[in-house]
Amino acid sequence: MIVQAVIPTPMGAVVLLSDAERASVLQVAVGHTEGLTIALRHARRAFERPLTHDLLDEVLSRSGATVVQVRIDDLVQETFVARVTLQARKRKEHVIDARASDSIALALGHDLPVFVSQKVIEEAAVAPEDLPTVSPEPEPDRDDPHEAL
Repeated sequence: MIVQAVIPTPMGAVVLLSDAERASVLQVAVGHTEGLTIALRHARRAFERPLTHDLLDEVLSRSGATVVQVRIDDLVQETFVARVTLQARKRKEHVIDARASDSIALALGHDLPVFVSQKVIEEAAVAPEDLPTVSPEPEPDRDDPHEAL
């Protein structure tokens, strides 16, 4: 799945993930900060100072590790459970438990899709036409990353 949109809400943001055919959409609720990071990465923009995911990317790069896969594997009490697979220098892979929001941000930063298990799709995905309508927000000032959400 890929990020289609990041929609601000009073409680944070909702990240819309869709499959290639746009036949199903997964709505992932995230916090304000996570929404900002995902929105910036989706727009291929950077905050003026490194955010947490930027720091993690730099640490991984300098250590010779790369993000090779991001998966949302489970849904537990309305919380998406994700895993990030890293590959170390000697081709050894490490699978790390992660929040869905962190996983999505990492996937965007590494130009990776977000794999979603069939179980999660069956439990939580909706057809695009079943999404609630959202009144349009005014367009943010694209020159100010503080206004990305």
